[in-house]
Amino acid sequence: MLPVTRNVMAGTRSSLMMVARRQQHTITPTALAGIESRWTKLPECEQGAISDYLAERQKGDWKNLTLEEKRAGELRTLILVEIAQAFPSR
Repeated sequence: MLPVTRNVMAGTRSSLMMVARRQQHTITPTALAGIESRWTKLPECEQGAISDYLAERQKGDWKNLTLEEKRAGELRTLILVEIAQAFPSR
């Protein structure tokens, strides 16, 4: 039983480390300029941080979003649709 506990704890620890890394990134609207052309070159943790930032911003009024945030939000939506189509639920 102890090895299972260690594996669970290791998984939890790595998940917490990933969240901590995402929180370290400060996303500004100017950092989103030209994101369409840079997206595939960004590290996965940075893509995740941007995606999380946009998800939070999109919960509010879209009138308060900058043009860069709106464009990046559209890109995020397109990527999520592509993922959903590539891995349809059973």
